Amino acid sequence: MAGPARPLSGLQRHVLSLFRRCIRAARVKDSQQQGSSDEVALGSWQAYVRAQFEQHRGLKPIRDHMLVEYHMRRGQKALELLSKPEVKGIQQS
Repeated sequence: MAGPARPLSGLQRHVLSLFRRCIRAARVKDSQQQGSSDEVALGSWQAYVRAQFEQHRGLKPIRDHMLVEYHMRRGQKALELLSKPEVKGIQQS
C-alpha cells in the first residue's frame, strides 16, 4: 500500500489549473463544432490539449523550472486563442 501522496508544489498546481481550463475550453469548442457543418478541425480539441500536455509531462519543476514557466506562458496564450469564437480548427505540427 502506498503512503500519503506528497502535496503539490505551487508550480504543479498552476500547471494542473491551466490543464483543467484548457480541457474545459476544448470541451466547449468540441461541442460547438459538433453542431456546425464546418469540418475544419483536424481533430478533437480535447485530444490536442491532452497531447500537448503529455508531450511535456516529463519536465521536473525543480530541475526545469524556467522551462516549465515558458511552457506555462505558451499554454496561457494557446488558451486565449482557444477561447476565441473565430478560431475554428487546429493544425498540429
